[in-house]
Amino acid sequence: MSLASRIKETREARGMSMTDLAGIVDVTTSAVSTWESGRSAPRPAMLAKIAKALGVKVEFLNEEIDEEDGPMDGVEEILQKAKEDIANVLGASLDRVKLDLHFSV
Repeated sequence: MSLASRIKETREARGMSMTDLAGIVDVTTSAVSTWESGRSAPRPAMLAKIAKALGVKVEFLNEEIDEEDGPMDGVEEILQKAKEDIANVLGASLDRVKLDLHFSV
Protein backbone atom coordinates (compact mmCIF):
# COMPACT_ATOMS: atom_id res chain seq x y z
CA MET A 1 0.00 0.00 0.00
CA SER A 2 1.31 3.46 -0.85
CA LEU A 3 1.88 6.38 1.50
CA ALA A 4 -1.08 8.15 -0.12
CA SER A 5 -3.37 5.16 0.50
CA ARG A 6 -2.22 4.74 4.08
CA ILE A 7 -2.88 8.38 4.91
CA LYS A 8 -6.33 8.28 3.31
CA GLU A 9 -7.41 4.92 4.72
CA THR A 10 -6.16 5.71 8.21
CA ARG A 11 -7.84 9.13 8.16
CA GLU A 12 -11.12 7.57 7.04
CA ALA A 13 -10.83 4.81 9.65
CA ARG A 14 -10.58 7.54 12.29
CA GLY A 15 -13.77 9.16 11.00
CA MET A 16 -11.87 12.30 10.00
CA SER A 17 -12.54 14.41 6.95
CA MET A 18 -9.74 15.91 4.88
CA THR A 19 -10.70 19.25 6.40
CA ASP A 20 -10.36 17.80 9.92
CA LEU A 21 -6.86 16.50 9.21
CA ALA A 22 -5.86 19.73 7.47
CA GLY A 23 -6.93 21.74 10.49
CA ILE A 24 -5.02 19.55 12.93
CA VAL A 25 -1.76 19.69 10.98
CA ASP A 26 -2.28 23.32 9.91
CA VAL A 27 -2.39 22.97 6.13
CA THR A 28 -5.06 23.46 3.48
CA THR A 29 -7.56 20.78 2.58
CA SER A 30 -6.08 20.78 -0.92
CA ALA A 31 -2.67 19.85 0.55
CA VAL A 32 -4.25 16.79 2.17
CA SER A 33 -5.94 15.99 -1.13
CA THR A 34 -2.63 16.10 -3.02
CA TRP A 35 -1.00 13.76 -0.47
CA GLU A 36 -3.90 11.31 -0.63
CA SER A 37 -3.94 11.33 -4.42
CA GLY A 38 -0.19 10.71 -4.55
CA ARG A 39 0.48 13.89 -6.53
CA SER A 40 2.86 15.01 -3.79
CA ALA A 41 4.22 13.65 -0.54
CA PRO A 42 4.48 15.48 2.76
CA ARG A 43 7.96 16.44 3.97
CA PRO A 44 9.36 14.44 6.91
CA ALA A 45 8.40 17.02 9.56
CA MET A 46 4.85 17.20 8.20
CA LEU A 47 4.65 13.42 7.96
CA ALA A 48 5.43 13.26 11.68
CA LYS A 49 2.54 15.69 12.37
CA ILE A 50 0.21 13.63 10.19
CA ALA A 51 1.19 10.41 11.96
CA LYS A 52 0.57 12.02 15.35
CA ALA A 53 -2.81 13.37 14.25
CA LEU A 54 -3.82 9.93 12.96
CA GLY A 55 -2.47 8.08 15.99
CA VAL A 56 0.02 5.97 14.07
CA LYS A 57 3.78 5.72 13.73
CA VAL A 58 5.59 7.42 10.87
CA GLU A 59 7.01 4.00 9.97
CA PHE A 60 3.47 2.71 9.41
CA LEU A 61 2.73 5.50 6.95
CA ASN A 62 6.06 4.87 5.22
CA GLU A 63 5.28 1.13 4.94
CA GLU A 64 8.19 0.21 7.20
CA ILE A 65 5.98 -1.80 9.54
CA ASP A 66 3.18 -4.24 8.80
CA GLU A 67 -0.33 -2.95 8.49
CA GLU A 68 -1.57 -5.01 11.42
CA ASP A 69 1.04 -3.31 13.62
CA GLY A 70 0.11 0.19 12.51
CA PRO A 71 -3.10 2.02 13.33
CA MET A 72 -3.86 0.22 16.56
CA ASP A 73 -0.45 0.98 18.05
CA GLY A 74 -1.50 4.52 18.85
CA VAL A 75 -4.80 3.37 20.35
CA GLU A 76 -3.11 0.72 22.49
CA GLU A 77 -0.62 3.27 23.81
CA ILE A 78 -3.43 5.69 24.68
CA LEU A 79 -5.42 2.98 26.45
CA GLN A 80 -2.40 1.78 28.41
CA LYS A 81 -1.64 5.35 29.54
CA ALA A 82 -5.29 5.84 30.51
CA LYS A 83 -5.25 2.63 32.57
CA GLU A 84 -2.10 3.78 34.36
CA ASP A 85 -3.57 7.22 35.05
CA ILE A 86 -6.84 5.76 36.37
CA ALA A 87 -4.98 3.29 38.59
CA ASN A 88 -2.87 6.14 40.02
CA VAL A 89 -5.86 8.38 40.69
CA LEU A 90 -7.80 5.58 42.37
CA GLY A 91 -4.82 4.15 44.21
CA ALA A 92 -5.55 0.77 42.63
CA SER A 93 -3.21 -1.74 41.07
CA LEU A 94 -3.00 -1.68 37.28
CA ASP A 95 -4.39 -5.21 36.98
CA ARG A 96 -7.64 -4.07 38.63
CA VAL A 97 -8.34 -1.44 35.95
CA LYS A 98 -10.26 -2.70 32.93
CA LEU A 99 -11.21 -0.49 29.99
CA ASP A 100 -13.86 -1.31 27.40
CA LEU A 101 -13.69 0.66 24.16
CA HIS A 102 -16.56 1.01 21.72
CA PHE A 103 -15.97 2.81 18.45
CA SER A 104 -18.27 3.58 15.58
CA VAL A 105 -17.78 5.53 12.40
